[in-house]
Amino acid sequence: MENEVAVINNNMSVQSVKQQFDVVNDLYKQIMIQDEHFGKIPGTKKDTLFKAGAEKLNILFKLVPKIEKENKVDLGNGHREIEMTIGLYHRETEKFWGQGTGSCSTMESKFRYRSGDNFEVTEEAIPKDAKEKKAEYRKQGYGMKKVDGVWAWVKYLSEDKVENPDIADVYNTVRKMAYKRALVSATITATGVSDIFTQDVEDFKQPEKPEYIPPAETRLQAINQENTKEVERKKQAKEQYDKFWNSLDDGYKFELKDMTEKDRFILFNKCGFNIKKLDDEITKTAKENAEDSPFKNNDENIPF
Repeated sequence: MENEVAVINNNMSVQSVKQQFDVVNDLYKQIMIQDEHFGKIPGTKKDTLFKAGAEKLNILFKLVPKIEKENKVDLGNGHREIEMTIGLYHRETEKFWGQGTGSCSTMESKFRYRSGDNFEVTEEAIPKDAKEKKAEYRKQGYGMKKVDGVWAWVKYLSEDKVENPDIADVYNTVRKMAYKRALVSATITATGVSDIFTQDVEDFKQPEKPEYIPPAETRLQAINQENTKEVERKKQAKEQYDKFWNSLDDGYKFELKDMTEKDRFILFNKCGFNIKKLDDEITKTAKENAEDSPFKNNDENIPF
């Protein structure tokens, strides 16, 4: 039976075991990609299976994961631990193939602590070799950091770890991590690939795809362009205001004379610079206290 795992009297034959191994080996060599589906830990012989690789194996064997059990343990001070057991079942026969257990806790250092939050932005440009000499610069107390959406060269004032004050923000991440660990464990057990893969996610960090950091000149140019656009937007808004205000007859101007230019712009913008809608709005608000402005400042392009 080509590319299928034959089962005879509920027991696999030696030939079937060999066939299963060949199919897994083909998937490993032809489909799986290092650092995406599995990774290599220096000093170990076996590869570490990632969640994406486990999903590929489950597709191959037509296995569907099911959460069998999930326990939440409160550890005090807002901390918690999630333990999850996942079973794998054949998509067509619904037969049970195996299960695995995984856990994760907010007490793990990457969730419990924050570091590098105490810094100051320098006026220096990011060095061209900042990525290559990242560790060396960090020892000197410097590094790259995104500040208000723009990469900057910063000086770290303290390397001390501090307790994460927003520990609840990582609850969902901890649950996902427990699920991932249980899934990988179940997949290795159910598909019999422990001779190829190991599970060591606690000590192995999957490599992150490098993020593009534009040169300092490009970043400054982008900031200047954004500032120019903001000035242009306000200029156009002011021209639109002046044109509409000058088109009004004296009666309207008398009704609106006690309003500031800013409030008048907000009113005009609310009415879509439409004379009929303006007339309706004036009529509706005429009885309100003149000292209470009924308009809200929600337009970032207000030129006043």
